[in-house]
Amino acid sequence: MACKKRILIVEDNADSRELLALMLRRSGYDIAEAATGLAAIDQARATHPDLVIMDLGLPGITGDEATARLKTDPSTRNIPIVVATAFHKKAVQVERAVAAGADEVLHKPISWTTTQEVVRRYLSLGHMLNPFDRLVANNLFDSQSSWSSQPQASALANHRIRARQHVRRNRQADLLSRLQIDDELKLSRLFDSYISRLRPF
Repeated sequence: MACKKRILIVEDNADSRELLALMLRRSGYDIAEAATGLAAIDQARATHPDLVIMDLGLPGITGDEATARLKTDPSTRNIPIVVATAFHKKAVQVERAVAAGADEVLHKPISWTTTQEVVRRYLSLGHMLNPFDRLVANNLFDSQSSWSSQPQASALANHRIRARQHVRRNRQADLLSRLQIDDELKLSRLFDSYISRLRPF
């Protein structure tokens, strides 16, 4: 049996990242995730993905800088990097990413149809695996997100963080149940509807 193609999703917005990861896992891909530029570099070097989908507005090391580092590293320079950003095509961050060697730039919000086409093209797949012959068996949305345990963090701040996480998990659980529909067109429209409401950067 052929090994699954691996995609590294680099996105600091957890909702956007986890939604895209869920959809691509359902389509038969092995997924790695990173929320920062530094984590993306470490993940790419450790897992050697077949494709990187790179956000630019990342904390710390930005996406264009992470792209530059990956493209100058002999061990990762041949990995295709598709930039996914809400920055204008003439924005300096986009120009730096292209100059650094990004293979393509997509502008958010990006539809599921476009995502599929780009992934297929870079991974040389004639078709996506049927996303409906399996249910998502991972516990992605059941895991607790970490929050600050610093001694100086106030009880109120921690309460607010937990409340936001609770809302997010409920929204994601609702999405997870909806993604079990067996109509590709409806699934694509559902993805587009959710992704268009998320913070784009």
